[in-house]
Amino acid sequence: MHELSMALAIFETVQKILRENECKKVAEIELDLGETTLINDTQFKLALETIFEDELPFKNCKIKINTIEAIFGCKKCGNIWKPNLSYRSPMISHLENLSCVHCMDTHFTFMICPSCNSNEIDIKSGDECILKMIKIMG
Repeated sequence: MHELSMALAIFETVQKILRENECKKVAEIELDLGETTLINDTQFKLALETIFEDELPFKNCKIKINTIEAIFGCKKCGNIWKPNLSYRSPMISHLENLSCVHCMDTHFTFMICPSCNSNEIDIKSGDECILKMIKIMG
């Protein structure tokens, strides 16, 4: 479960920003979370809420999480597409039977281009975890 470690990293980042700006309260945060991060947004939000609940500067902080759609591109033919399970190589079927998060992190490594069947793939979007906005108060 890397949701908790990501939530702690966001918490520490926001704390640092509070200190640097000599502010006392966080009213709202907004995050962009890509589909290929394999971070469960519900668990991630719950982890943030749990961390925030006992911290006075974060009391009643609103948390907004935007899901960023995965877009892939082929280095060989230039095709751009939204991933679909039918575009995976046969090797991924082995990984689907494993519950290990480290194995599932390779899920998108085994994608193939639906146009030319190349495995030379770039993730164009959907791999981000960005702290997009922080609303802080005096």
